[in-house]
Amino acid sequence: MLYRIFLALLCLLPSTAMAETVADLYQASALVTGTEEPERGRGFRIALGDVVVKLTGDTALERDDRLTGLIARAPEFVVSYSYEDRMKGIPVHDEQGTRERPHILTVNFDAGSLNREIAALGIRRWSEDRPVVAVWLAIAAANGNYVLSAEGPAGYGQRAVLTETAARRGLPVRLPAQEHSTIGYDDVANRKPSVFRASAAGTDAFLLGTLRPGGDGYWEIEWTFRHGGQETLWRMRRVTFDRALKSGIDTAVGLLRAMPPSKP
Repeated sequence: MLYRIFLALLCLLPSTAMAETVADLYQASALVTGTEEPERGRGFRIALGDVVVKLTGDTALERDDRLTGLIARAPEFVVSYSYEDRMKGIPVHDEQGTRERPHILTVNFDAGSLNREIAALGIRRWSEDRPVVAVWLAIAAANGNYVLSAEGPAGYGQRAVLTETAARRGLPVRLPAQEHSTIGYDDVANRKPSVFRASAAGTDAFLLGTLRPGGDGYWEIEWTFRHGGQETLWRMRRVTFDRALKSGIDTAVGLLRAMPPSKP
């Protein structure tokens, strides 16, 4: 795998900031087995880790020892939680089946308490008013190249990875509407700024990706992120497509978090 990032200045017209207030910053979900302990506690810890990253925009905190004590105390910050049975509609045949059914555990944490804990650890929160990112992903496929849209059967898996990762990170994103046929694969692959500027009303930044098969079941991707007069490019090779796509969202979050807010 080759992973390269370099930064270059881009001459762009000033854009109007269209920040969006992100809801549910203190809510996260985790996949658990059954609805009892110790799985519930494990789910609380996973959800709290996701919430801290979503609040801060700092994905490195997933590996930060400062959070160990806080995550261990996850139940203290829980306000409410609920379960969704992933196998609802499928009859339960025995007690073991009940215990082992997969559930989505959704947890809401107390904002005030969690904010105080994060501040005490010296960790900075990211504003809840966040830039809206327009995402164009060009996908090379055996049956033809295309640009991923917000709906439609093509690229279902890729769309799910992008939107779910963005929601998990608290990043507002916009995919083009299916009928938006003015932007094609070559436009994205060639990174033509004038094309995207005219089609990105209501957004603050562009995230452009070109995803191609890399052989042996792997993929390669080239990303370009444009915001605030800067352009960042990076490439990944021989990775799974979900890892390739997650890198786009996570890198964009890290760059936006480090930048001063845009001015209208």
